[in-house]
Amino acid sequence: MILTVIRNIDEDFKKTNVLICNDEDFETALAIVRKTIDYSLVVSKLLSRNVNTDKDKLNSREITLLGHLNGEFTRTNALEIAERLKIPERTLGHILKKLVKYDFIERVSQGKYKKM
Repeated sequence: MILTVIRNIDEDFKKTNVLICNDEDFETALAIVRKTIDYSLVVSKLLSRNVNTDKDKLNSREITLLGHLNGEFTRTNALEIAERLKIPERTLGHILKKLVKYDFIERVSQGKYKKM
């Protein structure tokens, strides 16, 4: 509804005093929620581990990559995303191993992964 209010701050609202949440507002809000859920899970896992060494923490590039990955994905999907984020293929391999190691993703089979 916040998006609807912002969209309707004009004379029409003052005349009708009625707000209607349209599909565009709803889909925008849903997209925001979906993205923030991914990042909230990452932060939650990091905090719950009480990790003390810097090498065990995810850096911003790793968190960004994780946020762009779908619930289930292939290495090829991950590589396409990594290329857009300017992450080299070799680095992607290291990141995927790290994400598996710390239970952010699970290796389902050869080249196939799933977010936890």
